Amino acid sequence: MFRWLIAFAFSMVGDSAYFFALSWAAAQSGSPAEVGLVLGIGAVPRAILMLGGGVVVDRFGPRTVALASDSMRFLIIAGLSAVLVFATPGLWILILVAVLFGVVDAFFMPAVGALPQAICEPHQLVRVQGLRVLVIRTGNTVGPPLAGAILSWGGSAAAFSFIAVLFGASLLLLWHVRIVPLERPPVEIQPAGEHPAEQAGPGRQLVAGFAYIRSRPVIASLVLTLAMVEIGSIAPLNLGLLLVADENGWGPAGAGWAIAAFGAGAGVSALVLTLLGAVRRAGVTYLISLLVGAAGIAGLAYDGGLLVFIVTSGLIGVALGLNGALAYAFIQHETDPAFIGRVMSVVSVVSFGIGPVGYPMFGALIGVVGLPMAFLCCSGILMVGIVLGVRSAAVRSLTLPSG
Repeated sequence: MFRWLIAFAFSMVGDSAYFFALSWAAAQSGSPAEVGLVLGIGAVPRAILMLGGGVVVDRFGPRTVALASDSMRFLIIAGLSAVLVFATPGLWILILVAVLFGVVDAFFMPAVGALPQAICEPHQLVRVQGLRVLVIRTGNTVGPPLAGAILSWGGSAAAFSFIAVLFGASLLLLWHVRIVPLERPPVEIQPAGEHPAEQAGPGRQLVAGFAYIRSRPVIASLVLTLAMVEIGSIAPLNLGLLLVADENGWGPAGAGWAIAAFGAGAGVSALVLTLLGAVRRAGVTYLISLLVGAAGIAGLAYDGGLLVFIVTSGLIGVALGLNGALAYAFIQHETDPAFIGRVMSVVSVVSFGIGPVGYPMFGALIGVVGLPMAFLCCSGILMVGIVLGVRSAAVRSLTLPSG
């Protein structure tokens, strides 16, 4: 588990540094619209192929797919850094890299997301997911300034070389990750030996994955609730915090402190989960944390001054950080290993693809009802997720094995 954690940390730092360095390189080669094209075009193949990536993970195993896709990530970035040593890249090279990286990421994300179930015992899932959230927050915080410092020192070639080293280190560590044999009885739609994943083509396997989620009310409820959280929180906690700071004259520094407080709160909850390793009445805790997060987003509509603004952001971070870690742990614990790749690919699409839908919705709401009411509407979206969970006795009674 320790090797996976360090490999995941290198990968997360590398990911955030890559997007920063790619943005910078594109800005040196084109207009702001072309920078948006480079960043946006890489997201298209990732979103389209990620569900298929889950099918591949279930067919070949998460470790095999993670190693293959991480190898490709290393080669793509190492190749770009070699090109940058000898020439200034044209925009077409950056677009090609963005597309290739997006394609590979569509397989890497569900594979690395499915690995925790295969490398730890069930009672360790809460601790692992706490560590996962902590690593993601740390990676997103550390990667961009590291890339910025290296860009200032040695330019794009040095920055992408550094990112390639991070991906190479991640690859070496993943190579030594040990898979733990799972002793829990499988939960299957078909009797053992007649599993559709073993014989059907990729299209039917993907359909079987959706059928599996529909047939497991707990997993379906958790995935739907996760979608509500993403839609209702991403825009308020990014665009919304900036707009509040601007309206109140707190400037970029005020927004920066609020965003930092949210990240710190999420990190604190992840650290607490890591240290505890278990949560009593986990299902109830999951719902309460979602309720606190919804209340916090509604609280952003209240004009209580800069300190209240920062504290509220931190509280939202604690609540939603805890909620997200528990949701991932529940999903991994409840999912049959034969379907873990497809389930995690759906979760990845929800986490990385649905959230941005909230931006135009949030902007439209502000135009119609104003910023405070837009926060209240987003809080209401999270409340829909709470209702879904409260209505499910299985969700309310969810538990996780303790060591």
